[in-house]
Amino acid sequence: MSVRSRKAESPKLSAVPARARDRRGDASRGAAPVQRTDARELAKLMSHLPGMVYRFRTDRDGTMEFVSDGCLDLTGYRAADFLDHGVSYRQQVVHPDDRESAWRNIRTALREKRAFQVVYRIRTADASEKWVSEQGRGIFAPDGALTGVEGFVSDVSECKRAELSLAEQAVRDVLTGLYNRRYFDEQIASELARARRTNQFVAFLLCDLDRFKSINDTKGHLAGDEILRSVARTIQSCTRGTDLIVRWGGDEIVVVLTETGQAGGLIVGQRIRRELRRMSEARGLGLDMSIGIAMYPEHGETADALIRLADRALYIAKKSGDKIHIGEEHYRLDEQAIKVVFQPVVDVWSDQVLGHEALSRDPQGRLSILELFKKYHAVGQLDELKRICFVEQLRVAAELKLSRVFLNVDLTSLEHLDSVVKPPGMDVILEISEVEALHDVENHLAIATKWRAKGFKFAIDDFGAGFVSLPFIARLMPEYIKIDRSLVIQSASSDTFKGFSRHLLLALRMYATEGIIAEGIETEKELQAMKGIGIFLVQGFLLGKPKEMT
Repeated sequence: MSVRSRKAESPKLSAVPARARDRRGDASRGAAPVQRTDARELAKLMSHLPGMVYRFRTDRDGTMEFVSDGCLDLTGYRAADFLDHGVSYRQQVVHPDDRESAWRNIRTALREKRAFQVVYRIRTADASEKWVSEQGRGIFAPDGALTGVEGFVSDVSECKRAELSLAEQAVRDVLTGLYNRRYFDEQIASELARARRTNQFVAFLLCDLDRFKSINDTKGHLAGDEILRSVARTIQSCTRGTDLIVRWGGDEIVVVLTETGQAGGLIVGQRIRRELRRMSEARGLGLDMSIGIAMYPEHGETADALIRLADRALYIAKKSGDKIHIGEEHYRLDEQAIKVVFQPVVDVWSDQVLGHEALSRDPQGRLSILELFKKYHAVGQLDELKRICFVEQLRVAAELKLSRVFLNVDLTSLEHLDSVVKPPGMDVILEISEVEALHDVENHLAIATKWRAKGFKFAIDDFGAGFVSLPFIARLMPEYIKIDRSLVIQSASSDTFKGFSRHLLLALRMYATEGIIAEGIETEKELQAMKGIGIFLVQGFLLGKPKEMT
């Protein structure tokens, strides 16, 4: 193969690396002149080199004065393409993402009159990419002026791929392929600094599989490992390629969402849970995930602070059963935390509404009242929720000008509600569960006495659910006793039990000064059974469901 040049004669000596030129000698100092056969041999040698020998002019476009035929294997372009057809190596072959940095390093070396070596990517004629190493130096005139650049470019793709693979292994979790904490530590400071400069939000999601230990225990660790890999792929499919996803440890995974506010973080968290459950159901695993979310800068300005708060949010998400929680505040507790509904208590003898029982409900309708109480109990806010339920039920009943209202409350809560005043002109009956009447009787009677002095009345609730509170009933003398649904059902299904109930309730009438109420009446048969034992004050779905009143 020939060596291409813009001139017909053999390449100038300066087009050959300095060491080779020194060995050739110099005719002006008496050495033998270089023969054309020597030039041909040199061209042949260069054509066999695994790379490209070049000489550039001094312009930034990198106009070539000379290039060896090795350029074809390296770049896909012939020597003539660079010399005759105007293909610019620097502007068209060097990868655009690496072009500026490569030229900056070369320019610095030329200015300092030293050799250079740079590694960068090129795009070949068929649009594939290669990593190359370029070694060279400037050619200077006696007055120090730069007259050209010469050097050698070789393919280092294989070495570079191996290097990148090792680097990737150093920052990737071996099991899941997600980034590891080392990479998180390297990247997160710059991510937060960028968010600070651009005034953007960042969402930190700490994701934890529920009951994963039982999977390992029952199916084995190999199955557990495969599930973790599937979970990692699921999370990746729910996020953007630019998001940082890190295996934090065990079955915990951190997702960092840049340029994402609270609403976006919640949407991604819900998507992750939805897709995880879908994957889990397809495999019959029954998996779910809890997610704690912390927001930059609202919840912290450092990675450590944000991870700590996300961990606190995760704890709340798990304990409350909500599965996803943002921030460390438990839940906002005010009148908006509940919805007040009322169920009528009916006198079926006169077909008149005696009063209404006030009940609290989840305003979003997602949780039953027991689930709502469990949620707040898990995060230590149940007492506050009970207080809000009582105060809000009483307030709404007063606004509606109800004549008689029944409120569920426990005696312990009443100890901390001394400032509550009974609305004038309204009968307010405080319902105490029968099970509570079995404990700390003297203290509970003292509390009841204080509230009676304020004009409130009392009812024993859930009577017949399996407890015996007769001593407390005898001393409290409640205005009402409310019969539990379990006693209603047994009376409707057994004549023997109906007879027992009739005699029991006859004995109780002298202690319930204003009446006995049967709760949970849902069928006509149950209603007739209550009438059969002499109970005409009833409430239940048959007579009216709980609903908001206006």
